Amino acid sequence: MSLDVRTVVLLGSLMAAALALILVCAQGRYARLLRESMTLWVRGLVTLLLAQVLFGLRDVAPDLLSIVLANTLMAAAFVGFALGLRRFAGVKPQAWLLWLPVVLMAAAMYVLTALYPNYLARMVVFSVGMVWILALMLRPLVGSLHRGGPVGQQVVMVSIIAAITIILVRMMVLVLGPAPAAGLLDNSLVNTAALAYMSVAPVLITVGFLLMCNERLMDDAVRLSTLDALTGAYSRRALTDLSERALAEARRYRRPLSVLMVDADHFKQVNDTYGHSAGDAVLVEIMSRLKASLRTEDFVGRIGGEEFLVVLPATPEEEALRVASRIRERIANKTLVYGREEIPFTVSIGVAERDPGEANIDLLIKRADDAMYAAKRAGRNRVFAASAINDVPD
Repeated sequence: MSLDVRTVVLLGSLMAAALALILVCAQGRYARLLRESMTLWVRGLVTLLLAQVLFGLRDVAPDLLSIVLANTLMAAAFVGFALGLRRFAGVKPQAWLLWLPVVLMAAAMYVLTALYPNYLARMVVFSVGMVWILALMLRPLVGSLHRGGPVGQQVVMVSIIAAITIILVRMMVLVLGPAPAAGLLDNSLVNTAALAYMSVAPVLITVGFLLMCNERLMDDAVRLSTLDALTGAYSRRALTDLSERALAEARRYRRPLSVLMVDADHFKQVNDTYGHSAGDAVLVEIMSRLKASLRTEDFVGRIGGEEFLVVLPATPEEEALRVASRIRERIANKTLVYGREEIPFTVSIGVAERDPGEANIDLLIKRADDAMYAAKRAGRNRVFAASAINDVPD
């Protein structure tokens, strides 16, 4: 019993309509960037719906609609998917490179339908144009098939690769086969399989795209729970976990561990003079200069309004003091230009090294905090070690 190709195509149009409705309903739950990607995707699905309806009306509607317009809309639908993927990935759209095959396909379809009717030539034009567009869809997904890669991207990529493969196989069989191609609605095995998959492929690709969006939401949630939204430093909770892990490792392997308590000087004055947005810019700049002064194994967390904690694994106090001095100089030697204002700012830094046998990270941080306040009492814009705190007058 053969499968009716017209029915397959029209079922594909119903699935496209259902997917478009699902995406429209889901859009409100996502951030702006994802909503923009989804909007492009929905446009692709609506275009696909129109194309499949017209394909299903082959031999019923005029050829200019059921052949020329239908093929053009099918290609345009996948351009919409490609643009949605590129928007999602933050890749430059290069829209002209995507729309060029659509324009060429439309022109060729018109010539091969209205002027020189030739189904086999139309099929080759369609196949080449679709492979062009699908190949461009793959570009933002390159590398996703590695082990542990994003599942959503893998679903999309495998679905696209399968579509490219089946389009090329169909083209080769129909071009090189002994029997002449009968037309789009031909019930031959290769034609039915190709059209059936091309009706299902948008469903698979859209499911993969929804998985990509959900994975992005999960990644954002994890990032928000572990990173400070303003500066990108670790949040207090994440910093506590990392610090305790670093301390446990230092004890296990009998390695030194030092921490720096970094506090912006006269930060309230910066806010009062230049505004809170300028104060935020200062904190972002402090974080940037901190990262520029540290190794990859060091980590920074924001533990208060203008306080940062730097953890330096395998670092004794003497080396930590040199790092702290480098940070202080890097911050003090260059002002921040914010709007039309030039804002000078400095930091005071307290340094503490883990005592032998010390197992409480809070005590280590407290000693660095005390050293930082000693640096402030000594005049600010200074570095002070916890081991020398008794030398500073109250």
